[in-house]
Amino acid sequence: MRVAMRFLDETGQPVENRNNIHNYVWTKLPDGMIKEVRYNLAEDSVIMHPFCPFYELRFSYDANGYVTRMANYDNDTLYNCTAENCGDIGVSYFLFANNEHGDVESFSVHNTVGQLSNLYWGWAKRVSVYDENGYAIETTMFDMDDEYLGGKGIPVTQTVYDEHGAPVKRISMDKDKNIINDPNSGVAITEFKYDETGRRTETLRFDKDGNTVENKG
Repeated sequence: MRVAMRFLDETGQPVENRNNIHNYVWTKLPDGMIKEVRYNLAEDSVIMHPFCPFYELRFSYDANGYVTRMANYDNDTLYNCTAENCGDIGVSYFLFANNEHGDVESFSVHNTVGQLSNLYWGWAKRVSVYDENGYAIETTMFDMDDEYLGGKGIPVTQTVYDEHGAPVKRISMDKDKNIINDPNSGVAITEFKYDETGRRTETLRFDKDGNTVENKG
């Protein structure tokens, strides 16, 4: 079992990453969960990421070793983060449902009492369908009421891949699988072109009627 990890520069000197983390420490608890804490060079406990200001995390796993739950704790108590990015009712833990290959078919966000909780983008659950190669070909988003994402969000996104696994088309849809324009950009279909070495050379954007949408930057 991995119990620690630290960052060093090219000369072998201790450094921090961009999130001010120098080292991670993992401990297996009596209930089987894995506890994670992180420290900076001053040996102060630091958060996981500015977007998710969690200090102590506890992970649960299934029989295949895939993560099924990532929870935010404070002194052995399940903790509700109420930072700006954590929605109106706070975020305490994430649940993951995996297929036999380890692909995450469902990712959901919850507060301490188990209620679905919106993240900054307005969604609380994401459900994905994969092809035989493990590529996500369809992703559906739900809000904290377990309803299809509304407002300026896109409920369903379908992605088409080439034989190398590179995305060649991304399609925005409503809950009934009708192609729609993104309320923010006006784009319904995005196509990607590549050269013979696999480098992306062009990104084309169209509305639902097939008209070109100019890139706004």
